[in-house]
Amino acid sequence: MEYNLNDYVNNIKGKVIMICCNDCCAMSTIIHNENILVYTSFGNFISPENKEDIDFFDFCIKNEGVATIIIAGHFNCKIIKHIWTNGTENAKWINMQKSLRKWENEYDSTISVSENEKEIIRKYIFDQVNYISQNSFLERYLSSGKLIIKGIIIDDLNKNRVEELCKIPIKYNGIK
Repeated sequence: MEYNLNDYVNNIKGKVIMICCNDCCAMSTIIHNENILVYTSFGNFISPENKEDIDFFDFCIKNEGVATIIIAGHFNCKIIKHIWTNGTENAKWINMQKSLRKWENEYDSTISVSENEKEIIRKYIFDQVNYISQNSFLERYLSSGKLIIKGIIIDDLNKNRVEELCKIPIKYNGIK
């Protein structure tokens, strides 16, 4: 389903953590909403092994009443492009690079604003939703029905259109 980001944000019920990439220009649309706790991360990468990430989620779920985590990817992500085309020696981004490299044989390594780039970013966000949902702390909340984790894409090149990709614990509705 597609929405405009402003409409999508205004229709959110309850407290939400929205994980946004550091270079996403659409964050100014999100920040005004008192139900959204914005958490930024390079390339939307959240590591279940990163104690700071999990501590933040723990605090927000227990103390702020957060029942939804949204990983908000965006097209034209310079960080994803950098990881995809140039790689990195940064140890924190190794898992991010592994996630992207899964599709190396399917797609050209020189991505630009194209359907390949969009498909790679969709798959990457889907992977991130699955990746963090396997964290034992978050898994407890997911299995008890107290938490939902969603993946969305913001098309920051097309009037901030939002495409909802997936929701856990409900099955994914698009990419294989």
